[in-house]
Amino acid sequence: MPNALRSEVARLTNVSLEAAFGELNSVQEALTSISAADRLRIAICVAPYCGDQTLVDEFGSELDAIAGNGSYAAILDESAWVNNFSARRISLFEHAIEMAVDPTSTGEAAIIALREAGHSEAAIVAASQVTSFVAYFGRLRRVAELLNVSSAAVAPQLIPYSETSEQKFGHPRQEYPLMDWRGFVIGIPAFSEDVRTDQAKGASDYYSVLRHEEGFLGVRTELYDTIMTGEGQLERAEREFIALATSLETGCEFCATVHGRRHFFLSKDTISSPRLKHLGIAGLESSRERALAGFASAMATSPSSVEAGHLEALKVHGLDDGQILDAAAVSAMFSWANRLMLTLGEGISQN
Repeated sequence: MPNALRSEVARLTNVSLEAAFGELNSVQEALTSISAADRLRIAICVAPYCGDQTLVDEFGSELDAIAGNGSYAAILDESAWVNNFSARRISLFEHAIEMAVDPTSTGEAAIIALREAGHSEAAIVAASQVTSFVAYFGRLRRVAELLNVSSAAVAPQLIPYSETSEQKFGHPRQEYPLMDWRGFVIGIPAFSEDVRTDQAKGASDYYSVLRHEEGFLGVRTELYDTIMTGEGQLERAEREFIALATSLETGCEFCATVHGRRHFFLSKDTISSPRLKHLGIAGLESSRERALAGFASAMATSPSSVEAGHLEALKVHGLDDGQILDAAAVSAMFSWANRLMLTLGEGISQN
């Protein structure tokens, strides 16, 4: 991780990397979840969609080290999966790819199919966490790589304001109404009262699902809290705005609702979040917000969609490397959170 990344974010990202692929945290997890080798296989399936071949090769080297030479080659050759893996394991690999590429295409039917294929609730959660973590990690690496390359001759990707006819939008509380969230995966109730930074409606159900891997949940929660509410280089309102822009692009209505409301609560801005929802990035009146939302939108689409011009646009608006990496960490975290929310359950309107 680059030096300009907040030290605690870098530390917890590395801890999350170890938690995603290292030893399981309890005997129960070891009995019901998936092996470290299959976690690496899932990472190798989804890492190509980060556009980072070096990352794919790093996971491959780890896989060969723990599962034997040739293991990396076997998972790379999708046409030969039927010769190397059971239909049960292939179903998990295919689900991970679908989740990485288009999480809105997954849903309850996909979870039921995995269950019918013989996967435990814990295995489904583990595969989802690994897939989502790689989405986060690959995006953060992409921005770090771009910052390490000279971009003096790169033109900033400035998004012009698009004049629109006078439109009336609701207050952010109306545009982003409270929602519940229900899991497709059977959750595990807390044995003691949980204290969470995230007090969003439906969060308790979400945490009960992720509790199938309690150790990874703890690490991820600490990383999330550090990125979103810790002492950072971007103001918290802008972090919420980036979370909103990422979630709108990914298509996670639940996350958009939560963070659209939080952006208003912190900024008292009643204009920007409704305009982003209805008019898109070009409808934002602030050029700084257009640059932030353009960057977040590219991050949400895929790491390879993020170009040096997006970073130059942020620099034009006064962001330094540390602030850009703060923005990247927020958007990358919501590429993680959106995938979990969309894959393991669904947002439900309270109306």
